[in-house]
Amino acid sequence: MPIQQTRTIAMVECASCPDCEKILVLGMLPAESKRPFVEGRARGWVIICGGCGNEFPVRSAEIFQTVKEDRPMQRRGAA
Repeated sequence: MPIQQTRTIAMVECASCPDCEKILVLGMLPAESKRPFVEGRARGWVIICGGCGNEFPVRSAEIFQTVKEDRPMQRRGAA
């Protein structure tokens, strides 16, 4: 019997690096690459880009959401 493969689709929060324009998925960044900040009424993250090493603040209002589609897992039979 064939195994049914399904795709998982999720909405993820992203930010764009102002220098190299790389799209960074906030949930996938390691803890050392982001830290929260609060300045007056503004809240958000200070992010370190893995592509160019640039450190930049991103306010919560600047974070955008996009669809992330996970590839289906392929199961392998026992040897």
